[in-house]
Amino acid sequence: MSGSSDSTSQQHVATGVVFFVLAAALWLTMDNWLVGVPFAILAVAMVFWGTRHAWRQTPDDDPGHGGPAGPEQH
Repeated sequence: MSGSSDSTSQQHVATGVVFFVLAAALWLTMDNWLVGVPFAILAVAMVFWGTRHAWRQTPDDDPGHGGPAGPEQH
């Protein structure tokens, strides 16, 4: 299942890069630079969503267990 999650994260980052390129093109070619702002915001959001999962997940995380290994609780 982690392969699907990694693929989704990569798709979000790739989409963010495309939105950033579109924003840069609009800033350079349009008379009003504000036309590219929504695409720049979308680019930042997509890259954030795509990398957020990688920040949270560590190699020790195992979705099959309730939490990190620690002392036994009674």
